[in-house]
Amino acid sequence: MLESIVFGDLFFYQGKTYIFLARSANGIVYAAEILNLEYTRELEHLSRRMAAKNANKRQNSLYCYVILETQEVKDRAAHFAYPAKDESRIVLKKLPYSLIESDRISIRNEILGEGAPIPLELISLVSGLAE
Repeated sequence: MLESIVFGDLFFYQGKTYIFLARSANGIVYAAEILNLEYTRELEHLSRRMAAKNANKRQNSLYCYVILETQEVKDRAAHFAYPAKDESRIVLKKLPYSLIESDRISIRNEILGEGAPIPLELISLVSGLAE
């Protein structure tokens, strides 16, 4: 079902746009949801409030995101709060564009960043990707 999709490709699933991150050997697909502009603004607002309180945002998966530069999804957040999806339930609708290289690098860095509350399996899978 997902044979021809690679890190940074975008797909549509259950009315939302996602970025494919990785696939595990046991059928788990890891994907980042691309938030709409309204949710992105709200997330950035909450993030600024947490920073003002000197709270450690890295401990909360709510604040694991990257603001994208790819034209088709520019200024929207790629959010990693719930990245695991059961592959058997995904009906893929791959989109005709992919992320630009700088967005791929930013996402990789966010996932591999120290202290990120990201599933260990996803960290392992992404760390194994060529830079």
